Amino acid sequence: MENANLKNLFWLLVAVFLVSTSGVLGRYIALPTEIIIWFRSFLAAIFLYAFLRFKKTNLRVQQQKEYLPFFIGGVFMALHWVTYFYALKLSNVGLGMLSLYTFPVMIALLEPIILKVKFQPIHVLFGVLILVGLYILTPKFDIESTQVKGILFGVFSAFCYAFRILILKKHAANYDGTVLMFYQVIIVSILLLPALFFMDVSGLKTQWPYLLLLAFFNNRCWSQYDVAFPQVFLSIHHKYHQ
Repeated sequence: MENANLKNLFWLLVAVFLVSTSGVLGRYIALPTEIIIWFRSFLAAIFLYAFLRFKKTNLRVQQQKEYLPFFIGGVFMALHWVTYFYALKLSNVGLGMLSLYTFPVMIALLEPIILKVKFQPIHVLFGVLILVGLYILTPKFDIESTQVKGILFGVFSAFCYAFRILILKKHAANYDGTVLMFYQVIIVSILLLPALFFMDVSGLKTQWPYLLLLAFFNNRCWSQYDVAFPQVFLSIHHKYHQ
């Protein structure tokens, strides 16, 4: 058990380091946010499908009742990615990523509501401390400020990501993390498809290398992150709250 936790912790640290590059790419790719996310999802679906077929992984949904939570998870993944990239573009990479990483506390606060586990009052204190930290780091707390708007988008993105993790948590044990990510990026691609017909894609030719990097590199890391983080978080949580 201890070895499994160490392995998950190792992959979590690697994934966090690599996924952090999405912040830089998300801010500086010169395309509308919805277009970036659509290409990220569509290209990732191609890469992940090739990877899973190479591994000969079963791609079928095991039970019909799982279609709904997978779809809801895909909707919240789309909301998470779009609002996160808006946070990056409106504020900066540091504030955008910091506001996103409020999601562990949100998981702790939402878990008793969604999964009916015991509520720990200390998590409220952690949440308040994080919000105070964000307030201190904000140059000027003005709702009209783009940086404040960016932080609010980031916090909402964190909420969407936390909700998605909890929705899919009980299914994660039965599926490879890459398979779950494959389902999600397909759903995101379908949801954001209309953006291609209504938004400016004139700068696409010069942005292909960055889109390919974002799709290939970061989505593979997110799939590993999705598996490692909940297991590490829960092991720490249970260790100190027995």
